[in-house]
Amino acid sequence: MSASTTHGSVTLFRRILRLHRSMPPHLRSLGDKYVAGEFRLHQKTDKQDLLAKFNTEWGGYAKTIENELSRRALSASLGGDEPEKKWGRNIEGVDLTDEQKEQLAKLKAESLRQGGSEDEEAAATAATAAGSGGSVGVRVDKG
Repeated sequence: MSASTTHGSVTLFRRILRLHRSMPPHLRSLGDKYVAGEFRLHQKTDKQDLLAKFNTEWGGYAKTIENELSRRALSASLGGDEPEKKWGRNIEGVDLTDEQKEQLAKLKAESLRQGGSEDEEAAATAATAAGSGGSVGVRVDKG
């Protein structure tokens, strides 16, 4: 991995962890663990095309979280009620790959294992789905 790619990945990793500080504790914990694991898995690869895609996807995730935090701050400043408990966006009708579906199932299981409710599971999915490739910052709503 080149020095510039390493620096870019480390900077992105730190940016994501800083963003997670603004999330509810259960989401922050789950998200931090997931992000750390994903970055650890990719830190030693020398495939520049893979690293570029990895950094692009996680950069998109960071932007999604920034947008969510900005939206919540604006709502609060305009006298909005308590911030919504759900995070992310509805992915109903979005075509997911088998790999993405598998990743979401793993995230759900991990969230529930950590004592999360169904609502927390959906929020945790929103906070951590970026590593599944493709759609980032997504939420699975329970009908």
